[in-house]
Amino acid sequence: MAPIEDLSSRDLGWISDFVMQQMVIMMRPMMDHLSETDAAADYAHRMVQRLSMDISELRGDLERTNKYLAILRQGLGVQNEGKCVLQRSLDGQTRTVKRVDDQMESMLSIMRGLEDSIGTLAQDARGDKDRQEELAKQVSTSTCTLDDMQAKVERLSLEAEPSIPPSLVEELREMRR
Repeated sequence: MAPIEDLSSRDLGWISDFVMQQMVIMMRPMMDHLSETDAAADYAHRMVQRLSMDISELRGDLERTNKYLAILRQGLGVQNEGKCVLQRSLDGQTRTVKRVDDQMESMLSIMRGLEDSIGTLAQDARGDKDRQEELAKQVSTSTCTLDDMQAKVERLSLEAEPSIPPSLVEELREMRR
């Protein structure tokens, strides 16, 4: 009976589970890294949305300031009130601009981290490709060496046939098949 026929379905199930566990162990770091990258991308998306809202706020503040400036230019309203309103509006815009600037810096640092993560993944992929190419070369070399050795064994057996008893020659031919 061949060794493969000795395996029961329980053995095949165990082998399948073992292979699956090994694949999960090998893929876990990459999946964790992808999960972290996904979380960073989600955070960057939220920052972009918040930045968009702040920019809309800033536009509203600018429109209000423009209205106040127009009133001041036309001489409508009391100068002191317009100046106070303009000062409050300008202070609000300054805070909004500072908040937008802080958010831009935060988003820039997140993008840099994302670039580093992508660079690491690309470098890992190049390393895996190099290892795969090296293994392919080794397989090719081993195949050629095996073919050469098989040819040498056949040639030696043909050369040695006259000195070997015919029954042994016939047995060797059967074994080669």
